[in-house]
Amino acid sequence: MPTYTVFSIEPPASPSQLAAYKTLRLTSLQMDPQAFVSNYAREVAFSEDVWRERLDSPYKRAIVASVRRNHDASHPTCILPSWPHSKKLEWVPNWEIYALYAMWVHPAHRGKGVGAQLVNACLEWARTNVDIKFLNEKGGDSEKVVALLVYNDNVAGRTLYSRTGFTDIEGVPAEEGERWMLARV
Repeated sequence: MPTYTVFSIEPPASPSQLAAYKTLRLTSLQMDPQAFVSNYAREVAFSEDVWRERLDSPYKRAIVASVRRNHDASHPTCILPSWPHSKKLEWVPNWEIYALYAMWVHPAHRGKGVGAQLVNACLEWARTNVDIKFLNEKGGDSEKVVALLVYNDNVAGRTLYSRTGFTDIEGVPAEEGERWMLARV
């Protein structure tokens, strides 16, 4: 069984990290288009500035996993994007809400625990991140949570999120066939 190294891409992303992230994101949209709100045609047209903003903001982080070969993580063979992003959502005024989105695991690596490693790394980043937007808005007196939107028919995803501490959020509007889930950090 492969060994995975989970890490975040620290800004500024190198050109090779940016290229690898773009390739894997576009691959995810081609392989599992039903899993995402966005689509390949939209994102393949993104400028380099849009791709760079996804990786270089201090308020979000790309958490990735690479397969370690001979215990050397310097040559990733699989990058699995996911990132929490501080985002103002008005559900509960005393919550500091981070959104986990674009979670994807390549089919060759599913069922090996890497999804849980990625989600847990995202939760840890949200737990330890200090977002000045929340400090300015709420004076630092808020509860940190991570929220995500998942399709109802994504049983594997919902199971993964439940195992890593997420629960359904009742009463929050979602599109038909979707649900919001939340984890307190």
